[in-house]
Amino acid sequence: MMRVQLISRENGLGLSHDMEVLRSALVGISGDTMQVSFTDWQAKPAPKGSFDINIFLELLNPAHYRSAKRNILVPNPEWFVREWRPHLHGLTQVWAKTRDCERIFQGLHRDVRYTGWTSFDRNDPTVERKKALLHVAGGSSAKGTGAVMEAMRMLPHHNLTMVTSKPVTSPPPNVTVLGRQDAADLVRIMNEHAVHLCPSSYEGFGHYINEARSVGAVIISTAAAPMDELVGGEFGLLAGVTSRGWQNLATHQHVDTEALSRCIASAMASPLRLLQELGTHAREQYLKEREDFERTIIELLK
Repeated sequence: MMRVQLISRENGLGLSHDMEVLRSALVGISGDTMQVSFTDWQAKPAPKGSFDINIFLELLNPAHYRSAKRNILVPNPEWFVREWRPHLHGLTQVWAKTRDCERIFQGLHRDVRYTGWTSFDRNDPTVERKKALLHVAGGSSAKGTGAVMEAMRMLPHHNLTMVTSKPVTSPPPNVTVLGRQDAADLVRIMNEHAVHLCPSSYEGFGHYINEARSVGAVIISTAAAPMDELVGGEFGLLAGVTSRGWQNLATHQHVDTEALSRCIASAMASPLRLLQELGTHAREQYLKEREDFERTIIELLK
């Protein structure tokens, strides 16, 4: 039986999501031929040779290297700090969730493999779809929420529902702000809304974009990497950028508010039937890339 140790930390956000996605994928594709466990990245390392494979998600601690025969990093470029670079040579492979990440780490490690990634399927076909706007801001500061608020001020005749765990100061009157939702309510809300606003400045992967694809939504995002890897013209709209910034290895590209408002207006001018057709393509792409991810993981773990 192959012994795999996932090494990271629980943060209640995308990192926790990554761990559960990978754990579920490994268990699902291996049946009873793989034992998957988790340890905190700052925990005391297991004895030498305790595992066949260590998979580090975002956080790198070389003290754990001796506990496995193979050590793999799944990085998020925006959180990869300079102090970790000398420890890259001790890794067997780097798995890149996005093509942008692949490009960045090809200059830092000898064996970088593009895996893609996936998210949990939030589709519920029993929920009635409405021609309505949704922005799931969550707890991240990189979701473009400020630009969404400004765009909605330019579009007073359209209404937006926003789900966030952070306080929102003076939202425009056409924005309904909902706090943290339980899982069932969030799934219902996601399936109700035909258009999802996801104008992130950067994403390690982009779970809220990919979950929007899973429910068959039309997605409005940022015309920049890696968001444009998840959103294509056959099922979404990309708004141009107005400024850039840097965070560790990542380039943040901030969406242009006026371009975002034009994309919103264009989507809302479309009949619901067309939005649903576009959303069908989004879901098809989600399903295809989930299969690709699982197939790639199987090959890399052989």
